Amino acid sequence: METILNNIECRTVKTPMQYNSNKILKEIDQHKYIQFCKNEYCKLSSFIEDLKINPADPVSAKNLSEFYSKVHNYQISAEFRMNCLMLFENTSIGEDHLHICFNISNEIRKYLLKKKAELFTVIQRTISRRAVSNASHARVRYVGGYYIAKIRHKYIQKKRSHMYKTDASGQALFEESVLAVSILDGLKLDEHHVISTTNEPESLLDVSRRQKGNRSLINISDELFHFFKKLTEICLSLLIDENFNKYGGNLFEHIRTEIMEKSDLYNQFCEVVDISINRNEEFDSETVNKELRNKQISNVYKKIIKLFLMVMVNQFRKDILESFNIQKKMAHRKQIRVSQTDKTKSDKGKESKKKVL
Repeated sequence: METILNNIECRTVKTPMQYNSNKILKEIDQHKYIQFCKNEYCKLSSFIEDLKINPADPVSAKNLSEFYSKVHNYQISAEFRMNCLMLFENTSIGEDHLHICFNISNEIRKYLLKKKAELFTVIQRTISRRAVSNASHARVRYVGGYYIAKIRHKYIQKKRSHMYKTDASGQALFEESVLAVSILDGLKLDEHHVISTTNEPESLLDVSRRQKGNRSLINISDELFHFFKKLTEICLSLLIDENFNKYGGNLFEHIRTEIMEKSDLYNQFCEVVDISINRNEEFDSETVNKELRNKQISNVYKKIIKLFLMVMVNQFRKDILESFNIQKKMAHRKQIRVSQTDKTKSDKGKESKKKVL
């Protein structure tokens, strides 16, 4: 019961409804709340039982549509509203109260569906295990430079947007952006310097091949390349079928939490930043607040992890679809080709009839 209240509580309050909802949740009557949950549990359980789902057979889209249709009709019915009135008895019910009741009902629905799904046998589907090979080192180094450039560009935009702000918060954001850009500037190196000092010249091939006339692609040091290589290895070890089946839509958050808890990876990134700061003669570390510098290093690290993981999860999704549904996709393409052929024939037939007429 407490888990439901914790799930529906808003952590970052931005609207009056969120503020009022959190206030109502703290003052809710526990006895009436338990009774409301029991009523919702019984009602939603009856909807699932009406479907007569057999765990030995797959659930059809029709069955799921029927279930969600019943849930929707119930949640807009007078019966559901009466349950809400009983939960907040002797209270003038508003949109905030109905919003809470709706979210509680949805949490119970998710719980029931999760328990029902556990009865079904999980089909063991696997995709090929992936690892960072020597051939992929060049791609990892190129992608690492791309992420540094992407995050640096966002901080530059943030710096420009707060450059002329006169309030304290605007000035603070401007100073933080300036410091973040300085940190990121230290992570990008001159192309000739990287080529002459690197111990892994084969990892520069992808960057060199993609450079255009203005040579604008960012080059990173060997130390930062090793950081991205380790980050890639960790992501690949977590992006597996077992985690996909277990966490589903929460896979991204689960992996990000796992990575953020790896202190050795963060320490490695901090060491790389320290090396780049010492290398950068324009960066005056003595005039920069140490606490603010550590905060910005942490912020840059979080943005790198988030951006990197978004791309990795998207690629993992493509691999899953490719591994599981390639035959279906080919059959679908064949149907499209056939339908296009039939349409072409019918268009030609119409044109020939017009000519005859």
